[in-house]
Amino acid sequence: GADNLGMAIETLIDDDVDWAIYGPIDMFPFLGARRGREAVIEVIRQIAHNVRVHRFDRETIMLGAESASSMLRYSLTALDSNKPISLRIAHFAQFKAGRLLNLRVLVDTFDLVEQALSKIAAGLVQRGVRQLLVAGGETSGAVVQALQVHRMTIGPQIDPGVPWTAVDSPLCPGEAIHVALKSGNFGSTDFFSKAFTQLSALR
Repeated sequence: GADNLGMAIETLIDDDVDWAIYGPIDMFPFLGARRGREAVIEVIRQIAHNVRVHRFDRETIMLGAESASSMLRYSLTALDSNKPISLRIAHFAQFKAGRLLNLRVLVDTFDLVEQALSKIAAGLVQRGVRQLLVAGGETSGAVVQALQVHRMTIGPQIDPGVPWTAVDSPLCPGEAIHVALKSGNFGSTDFFSKAFTQLSALR
């Protein structure tokens, strides 16, 4: 359990450890700064009580004599809502005599925003929306994944490199969704007005 976890790692933490996790504290109330072993162990207990880690994938790791940094992607479940969460987290740690002395953790909030927007898009489609205009390259990719697109037909061009498309999704079997995917480098200043003008002809 969470209490046993705290006891197991107590000997690995310096008495005067300096700990901080930077991220959306309204979403994860155990984020923020802590000082001292007892305060850090309490945070670890809170994390164990609030989320369950299913897996993590190492993207980058760098090791020094008494330091380490990493970029990891975690697959979690929020225990209060039973909702899955995917997070990219950067860790920067310093050690002294084999114990954790300093830890800084950065939660990739842009990744969280992309996940939230993709879930909103999927929810809109499930509620009957059949036209989506998505801005941002990474966000566009997240939306396509959330819609589980298995076929995309290219339609009329809005601006060079950005057409309307018709996609098939299991979220609305037998119905096409009109989707425009715009990355930051594409589209003129009147892109959105042109897109919605064309959209009226696609309905």
